Amino acid sequence: MPELKEKLLKILVGAAPAGIGSKDLADRLGLDKRGRTRLRPLLAELVAASMLVKTKGARFCLPAPAPAVGAEPAESQQATGRIRVHPAGYGFVERDDREADVFVAARARADALDGDRVRLALFMGEKGVEGRVIGVVERGRTKLTGCVRGKAGARFLEPDDPRIVSMYGRVALASGSLPTPESAGPQVVVAEITEYPAGRNGSLTARVVRVLGPPEEPKTEIAKILTLADIFEDFPREVNDAAARVPTALDVADLADRVDLRDRAFLTIDPERARDFDDAVYVEPYEDGYRLWVAVADVSHYVPAMGVLDNEARTRGLSVYLPDRAIPMLPHALSSGICSLNPEEDRLAMVVRVDIDAQGERQNPKFCAAVIRSHARLDYAGVAA
Repeated sequence: MPELKEKLLKILVGAAPAGIGSKDLADRLGLDKRGRTRLRPLLAELVAASMLVKTKGARFCLPAPAPAVGAEPAESQQATGRIRVHPAGYGFVERDDREADVFVAARARADALDGDRVRLALFMGEKGVEGRVIGVVERGRTKLTGCVRGKAGARFLEPDDPRIVSMYGRVALASGSLPTPESAGPQVVVAEITEYPAGRNGSLTARVVRVLGPPEEPKTEIAKILTLADIFEDFPREVNDAAARVPTALDVADLADRVDLRDRAFLTIDPERARDFDDAVYVEPYEDGYRLWVAVADVSHYVPAMGVLDNEARTRGLSVYLPDRAIPMLPHALSSGICSLNPEEDRLAMVVRVDIDAQGERQNPKFCAAVIRSHARLDYAGVAA
């Protein structure tokens, strides 16, 4: 095995960066059938010991040496991607080319912040392929939240994010910041980054653009969440206008090509404080088991693909539920109105019917566009009781 290992490494010395496949390696080594069976575990052993790198397409090559600080590595030794930083300082880069994530030590982060798109120099380290940030391609963060502390003339921002605190500590406040009343004590604010650090030892500067209120108050914390996630409660005017044009009740034309299931006792089951009802169920005995009907509100009937309402929903991505309110993907006229399976109201739905036998196996699924009528609005606690 030592002799085979030595021959293998000599062959890979002159290999291209893309590496050599195991079949080609076996051919170059002149291995017989028995020798080929020994090659596979040897390759795995060398990869595990970081003496070889397994590249795309199950090919193998020698690891690239760590690039010297200040040196520009070859393009084949670079990668770009989005960095996610741990509060301890190190991070992982999700590569744009979808190869495995790359570990970046804290000392190798340069001035990259969490969420930035960065360019990496790649090298083999103790944890396999590692990276060193050699440039920020695109900043992923434009604002911070935190508390304004200090006295007039010497005020600063104490960031909430421990990843910022561990690297930069306090954040300087730029001129033009909104004032916060000193008499009210520390105030939670939203600050826009005006100057990014130049190098790891640089500093951050930000300008206060919104005052949220005293720290640790529930309303302040909720406002902070909405701000950082770029969640807006109000809809654009054109979206509200489109929602206003949506009917509030079914028309005869809406029933065309739909199965009428209003005679079945569909029920919605949701949390006690639910504000809209997306799905309903109905179960009836059938042969030696049961027949289950599941209905989901047919939102697509009222929201044309790639229209104003659809584009807004795509931008938001989801509805947000907070302790004191819900912020829906679509205006309330749809989310809590015509697209909500409210009790004792006719609604359009997409329905699946599934037969369940005595052994619990699902059989004969059927799908249809339908019109249903929820007969009751139940909650989890009540159903469980």
